[in-house]
Amino acid sequence: MRRIHQLGLCAVTLLAPELVSADPSPEPVEVVVTGTRTKEDAQRATVRTDVVTREEAERRGARSVSDALLDEPALDVQPSTNGVAGAVSMRGLDGEHVLVLEDGVPVAGRSAGAVDLGELPIQSASRIEYVLGPMSALYGSDALGGVINVITGPPLHEGPSATTQLETRSRHELYGVASASYQRRDHWATVETSLSNRPGVELGQGPDLLVPKMRTGMLGVRAGTTLFGRVDLRLKARFTRDLRAGVFSTTETIGGEPRIARSDSHLQNDRYLVSIAETLHLSSKARIDFNLSRQWYDADSTVSLRNSSRRDLTLGRERLQRLEAVGTWGAGARTWVLGIGTENQKLTEVAHGVAFRDQRLVTTREETLKPASRNNAWGFAQVGWELTRAVTALLATRGEIHDPYGNVVAPRAALAVRPTEALTLRASGGRGYRTPSAKEIGFEFDHCSLGYSVNGNPELEPENSWGVTGDASYRASQRLSLRAGAYSNWLTNKIGLELTGAPGLCSNGDNYRMVNIGKARTSGADAAVRVRPTPWSTATAGYAYLWTRDEATGQPLSASPPHSVSASASVDVSRRFSAVVRLRHTSSAFVENGDADVRSVAQTTLAARVAYRPLSQLTVYVGGENLTDVRRDPDRLGDQRPQLGRTFYVGLSGDFSGDAAD
Repeated sequence: MRRIHQLGLCAVTLLAPELVSADPSPEPVEVVVTGTRTKEDAQRATVRTDVVTREEAERRGARSVSDALLDEPALDVQPSTNGVAGAVSMRGLDGEHVLVLEDGVPVAGRSAGAVDLGELPIQSASRIEYVLGPMSALYGSDALGGVINVITGPPLHEGPSATTQLETRSRHELYGVASASYQRRDHWATVETSLSNRPGVELGQGPDLLVPKMRTGMLGVRAGTTLFGRVDLRLKARFTRDLRAGVFSTTETIGGEPRIARSDSHLQNDRYLVSIAETLHLSSKARIDFNLSRQWYDADSTVSLRNSSRRDLTLGRERLQRLEAVGTWGAGARTWVLGIGTENQKLTEVAHGVAFRDQRLVTTREETLKPASRNNAWGFAQVGWELTRAVTALLATRGEIHDPYGNVVAPRAALAVRPTEALTLRASGGRGYRTPSAKEIGFEFDHCSLGYSVNGNPELEPENSWGVTGDASYRASQRLSLRAGAYSNWLTNKIGLELTGAPGLCSNGDNYRMVNIGKARTSGADAAVRVRPTPWSTATAGYAYLWTRDEATGQPLSASPPHSVSASASVDVSRRFSAVVRLRHTSSAFVENGDADVRSVAQTTLAARVAYRPLSQLTVYVGGENLTDVRRDPDRLGDQRPQLGRTFYVGLSGDFSGDAAD
């Protein structure tokens, strides 16, 4: 027995240094910028801004921006056609009404009106900030439901450094990331690349695919320097290619007999980005930020009918260039932010195909979206006023001039009260808007062979929303923090399809036209708690309630679950070992009203990840996603569950820097 006590004492003595090292120093101040375009302490910020750090994204096993946001209770990350998380819905407003930014610049390339966050790489991000509610006063169009801002940063270490990650998942998925950086004082540069590959998932016995084959690659460079101690320059250039290929079947009636026609589809999305940012520091309280960016987005879709010469090719092109200047300066208790900018967007979409006419095959070319150019210019002003040490107020307004339809004005106001250092109470309200897209204005979709067409409308007006929100956050200590809030939004001029008797593409068929017909309301509340019972363990839990109503039909908005619950527990027993378990539950939701109400299925997913560091520069990890094996039923209409079932993964990551120590 004495021998056992001696061994136990030795074990405690060996573990003691690592357990002590797990006791954290006082938490650093978490700085956010998206809510007001000025740096603020997240706890004391006038506008609530939520953050997902790079470390938290890694704990969640994230490989894209959408993966990193999956566990946020106030967000609903919707699956895309490639079987992984895609667009994000905020407070009942879908991805069309959520503005996605990277370092404050809107991301080009919307598919079905939304940015697919599954296509955005995570390795460049130092953190992801998001703000719920209308934010058009600062960011303009599309910010009705809220804003997501992916923020990049310089290397974490002085001198040369490198990171790498290699991971394999179920179904023979492979994922690899590598970066190399160098930093010397105020000068730094980073080169980064990634590649992921996943075979397709067959539907039943195949060859049709439930989930297409997918391959995504990225190559980017970022650099920054400081000149004369006053001028910060940052350069970013990146190329991303997303490939998806699949097989699908349709039933066609030939000679009175139904036959299955099988087609091969191929989709290639290319994104190019070049951005130059400059910050001129005029004084300790005044600066001017300039940003010049250009983005190219090419979407090529090919559908080839097997055993036939029929081949349909659609080429979509988007070019977006943007210039903005923002001045910030403090004058006593006030902080002013003034900005001006201009943006030009050019879009085209051409469909090439093969048709059987006059007893022979002929090639066809149709401009489904005639070349369109949208130009707009804007100016905005914001003043933040520290009325007292405990009370701050914010007033902002934005005016935009658009060449298709005139002017838009968006005001906003916010108030924050801090009765104690630990408690912050906030209230805000403002207007959001979404200007019609080029497709909604000039789309011409000819499906007259099937009896219908879809036509754009150059007379469309912007969608509008007014929203109010209030929340309270309480941080008693490092061990306990609480947050709760409520909101309500009113959406008008919603753009939708309407059957019209006006002339269209089809002389003998139904012609649908884009019109401003929709009105909707959303309201809800959310709450979250974070507890650290010990220095080496953390538990979080969050709940969100959502109520929606389409005023035209009296039904809830489609695919807006009223209840969402998220919870997680993590332990960092030492510098070498960590583990996390995550749970999310989403209630059943209304999808559509046909012959009978169609509803999605309630779902509960569970994920876990365990990591071990045999060396200070190397981490080995294993984990699983969707351990409850929730998956979509292909034959069930409106099923919103994941297309991929239970997934396991194993990987290793390395962080090689000059100041890393074992």
